[in-house]
Order: sequence, then structure tokens, then C-alpha cells
Amino acid sequence: MPLVEGAPLGAGRWLRFTRPLRPADMPVLLDGDFPAQLRPLLAPSLSPPTRVAAADYAPLPGGRTYDQQPEPLRPWLALLIALLLIAERWLATRRSRGVSP
Repeated sequence: MPLVEGAPLGAGRWLRFTRPLRPADMPVLLDGDFPAQLRPLLAPSLSPPTRVAAADYAPLPGGRTYDQQPEPLRPWLALLIALLLIAERWLATRRSRGVSP
């Protein structure tokens, strides 16, 4: 009886152990070379390509354009930011009127 069953699933594989992963149920787990035997099953070695045609990675025409330049800060927004900064500094540095706990 095989230890692992497998089936294709989309671009990958589906694997299922036929027995629980316990040494009592699967004595092969105690073998010293079991990890070396299991590795090709779980992650088959596919050699990556050493060279690729540059035309396969050339940019396609009609792609996304660059974002437009940001608009300049409006004068009223700059004034509002400055007023908020001044108000925050005034509140942070004023003397408190009550007794601090």
C-alpha cells in the first residue's frame, strides 16, 4: 500500500498521506533517510531556465502612463495649516489655570 496518494490540482498537486504520521502506523518515519526520500515528493526539483528571450519581457505598448504632477498647495490650505499649528502651539504652551493632579 502506498504511503502517499496524489492528484493534479490546477497548476499544483494534491497529496494525502494514507496513514497517520505516527511511527506506530508508519515505521518508515524512523528511517534516517526518510526526509531525503520525502523531499522530492513534496517539492519536485524543476531546474529554472538559464536564459530567456528578451522579447518575452519587453514592455507592451499602451501601458499605464505616469501619474500627473501634484497640484501646488492652495494658499488657503497653507494658511489653514499655519493657523492650526499656531493654535496647537498656543494651547500646548499656555499656563494651566487649574491645579494638576
